[in-house]
Amino acid sequence: MAEFSKSALDRLGERLRSSERPAHDDRATYDAYRASFAPAVIEVERLCADAIPFLQGRTARLKTLESTIAKLRRGSYRLSQIQDVAGVRIAVDDLSGQEVALEILGAELSILRITDYRDRPQNGYRALHLIVESTFGPLVELQLRTEVQDIWANTCETLAGMLDLGIKYGGGPDWIREALGELSRNGQEGETVQKYRQVLLGQIGAQATESSSLPRTDELRREFDVLGDAFLESYTQEVRDLVWRAGQQRQTS
Repeated sequence: MAEFSKSALDRLGERLRSSERPAHDDRATYDAYRASFAPAVIEVERLCADAIPFLQGRTARLKTLESTIAKLRRGSYRLSQIQDVAGVRIAVDDLSGQEVALEILGAELSILRITDYRDRPQNGYRALHLIVESTFGPLVELQLRTEVQDIWANTCETLAGMLDLGIKYGGGPDWIREALGELSRNGQEGETVQKYRQVLLGQIGAQATESSSLPRTDELRREFDVLGDAFLESYTQEVRDLVWRAGQQRQTS
C-alpha cells in the first residue's frame, strides 16, 4: 500500500471540502489514495464469500471522490477519519441468518467495531456495520444486511436519485421521509415476527421426540414459510407503490 501521512491526507481533505472544483493534482492524489484500498476490499469480499455459504448477494466498492467530498461537507470529518473509503456489502435472508453470519465473520475477520442500526435506525436505515482490518492494513467497512434491510436501503438510493440526494441523509420532501419511516418500521416488525416464528419452530422441533410429532413440525414449517413469503411480497409491493408515487411526483414538478 502506498504511504499517505495523516497530516497530508487531512490537508487534502480540507482542500477538497472547500473547493468548488478540485484541482487536478488533488483529484489524482485522491485517486491514488482510493486505489490503495483495492487489495483490502478484494480480500474482505473474498473472505465473506468463502466463509458464508448462504449469502444472497455481495458487492464491493471504493468511495468516489464526489461521495467523499459530500461526506466531508456534511460534518466535521477529516479525510484520515473516514473509515468507509473501502466498503463491502453482503445480504442474507433474515435476522437469524444475520446473527449466524455475524458469528462467522467474528471468527474469520479482525473486527474493530460493530455498529447496530437495527433497533435504532439511522433515518430509517437498518443494518449491521462492521469496521474490519485487512491483512494489507487499510480498514474496510462491511455492511451486513437482511434481504428486507437491503430492499429498504436500495429503495432509499433509488428515491434519492429520482428526487433529492438529501433523502439518503434524512432530508427530502416530508412525505418521502414519512413513507420511508413507515416502510422501515413495517420491515422491522415483519422481520421480528418472522424471527419469533423461527425460534418457536426450533423449540417445537426440539421437543418432538416422538415420530408422531414430526409431521406437525413439518406442517408448521410450511405454514411459516408461506407467511414469510406473503410478508416479503407485501413489503415489495409497498416499495413498488412508493417508487411509482415518486415517479409521478417527479413528472409533475
